Amino acid sequence: MEIALDLARKCSGFTFPNPPVGCVIVEYDKIKKDHKIVSYGQTQISGRPHAEFNAIKQTFFKTKKDYICYSSLEPCCHKGRSESCVSQILRTPIKKVVFSVIDPDKRVKGKGKEILKEYGISVSSGLLKKSAIDLYSGYFLNRIFGRPKITLKIASSLDGKIYGNKSKWITNEITRSFVHTLRFENDAILIGGNTAKVDNPRLDCRLKGLEGFSPIKIVISKSFDLSKNLKIFSTKPKVKIIVFTTNLKKKKDFISKKNIEFHILDEKEFNIKNIIKKLTLYGISNVLVEGGAKINSFFLKENLVDDLIITRGNFFLGKDGLDTLVNISKKSNINKNNFILKKVWNFKNDVIEYYNNVKYEKLLKEIYTEF
Repeated sequence: MEIALDLARKCSGFTFPNPPVGCVIVEYDKIKKDHKIVSYGQTQISGRPHAEFNAIKQTFFKTKKDYICYSSLEPCCHKGRSESCVSQILRTPIKKVVFSVIDPDKRVKGKGKEILKEYGISVSSGLLKKSAIDLYSGYFLNRIFGRPKITLKIASSLDGKIYGNKSKWITNEITRSFVHTLRFENDAILIGGNTAKVDNPRLDCRLKGLEGFSPIKIVISKSFDLSKNLKIFSTKPKVKIIVFTTNLKKKKDFISKKNIEFHILDEKEFNIKNIIKKLTLYGISNVLVEGGAKINSFFLKENLVDDLIITRGNFFLGKDGLDTLVNISKKSNINKNNFILKKVWNFKNDVIEYYNNVKYEKLLKEIYTEF
């Protein structure tokens, strides 16, 4: 199961809109000796084929041997773009299925387990469950609570400042590579309209070999007074861009850009909680927020930030800088927002602090108990 979970981790970032899954098939003789791994499988790019399918396809089943299938997530039992994993398992000599955690998707959620048992397959679950729930935390939040996992990333100077009305690097190249890894690992990246104008970011992943796996771009701007020539709208490869605004008229200026989808909201609908709920309809389970002080404030005010990552450059901005919402020189500010410091990394002269929200940790405990 450790291997299955590791396989799942290694394909994270590639499998949207499906969760990453790892699968291992073990062969043994009739007296349950000489166990050996005979194949591996991972969820493939864009979610298909599934891990179990790939592992089964690579297995040469022998009539005098028995087989166990280990999977990081409960095998699916519903027919989607292809046949379900449960149906494929039932056509093999596999005698036992072991998976780490129940799939929270209402189309599965224990049904895969029951079907396998009905057909005489021995099934067990719960092995390394905590590790699996940590891996699938965004997926569980999406399927159970109707919202994605939110990671807020703030880049700041040592005195908790950001640059004002200009775009300039605060952190070093190693830290920026770390941020691009975060982009790759998340399904979507979110900013506000002001950040789009001032910083003119591309919001893509620029790690070598991963350029084609940039996240969905989300722009929240009530007025949406943005030029269609901004980098976010013109970079390649083309990825989906989702815009939330109240400005219906501006939509016609972007009609030629086929990868942009508009959500025109009225004043009452235009709030972070409603917008985040709508993102789950796209299957988005993990969102990275790289906004400015205003967007950061909205998310923290609504207590929607699950992971908080603060990257600090090794210098002071003083009066020339603007305060971030979370002043990293005063840890009491972070504590007031219910964050617990979990890890600290040093990338040359930069410092990266990683926090968990207390509310988020409680949700994971609830999920662990239920599943």
